[in-house]
Amino acid sequence: NSHFDNVVSHHSGGVIATDGVNQGLSNAKNKIYIDNSTFSNIKAYSDLFVDSSNAFGAGADVTITNTVFTNIIGTQDTYSTFIEAKSLNMSNCVISNMDFNTKWDWIKIKEGNLDYNFWSSNDPDFSHIQITPNNWIVMTFDNESSVFKATLNTLNDGSSYTDLNADVIFSDNLNPSTVRLDNGVAEAILEKTLRVGEKVTATVGSLTLSLVFQHDIEGMSSEVTNAIRWQNGTVNITVEGKEDVTPTGNVTIWINNVPYTVD
Repeated sequence: NSHFDNVVSHHSGGVIATDGVNQGLSNAKNKIYIDNSTFSNIKAYSDLFVDSSNAFGAGADVTITNTVFTNIIGTQDTYSTFIEAKSLNMSNCVISNMDFNTKWDWIKIKEGNLDYNFWSSNDPDFSHIQITPNNWIVMTFDNESSVFKATLNTLNDGSSYTDLNADVIFSDNLNPSTVRLDNGVAEAILEKTLRVGEKVTATVGSLTLSLVFQHDIEGMSSEVTNAIRWQNGTVNITVEGKEDVTPTGNVTIWINNVPYTVD
């Protein structure tokens, strides 16, 4: 239940390192438990977060739940590992902005389970993980009128899953701007009139989904008044929006088969 931010090392060795503990004892019982924590801006040369493995199989069994990892950077050109351990069971976590210049696996474990996590992508790349997750949490973003809803209550196979605890960051034209997931759902209310082309966003981890405001001119009303037939006359054009739509753009009218466009 901790928050670690801006941890930098110019050498190897993770935030948690047990590789020198019980070295050579194949029956050693190393256990690491992490729950309800945040780790951000972690930077190291090689082994970044957990460094717990050796040739004798005495690496730790790691369990991580309800935890957020963001901006984890490895600086070694060919070998940087996020977690190296005997086993890893991780669930209900948000993993984002992992940056490794490596050809190696950045999660190196002999066994474990990585199901029920949000990897900041609806189509994550697991090519650098030795054990591939069976499922992962996906994110959607939609609205009904002025209520905008981010959902992370579904797995990639379509089944329901509502246990993830994470904050959704909404763009500043929505209120509130930060909402904790409740049964996998976070809602915010539009506080301003949007113009066509403006967008609203929702962000979890490093995944941002956006909705661009668009509206077909169909369903709006327009009216031309003071249409006159003599030279130098004035034509007034009024376009009224629909619901919370503010019309923008250009209007083109044709007079005697000649187009005239105004803002």
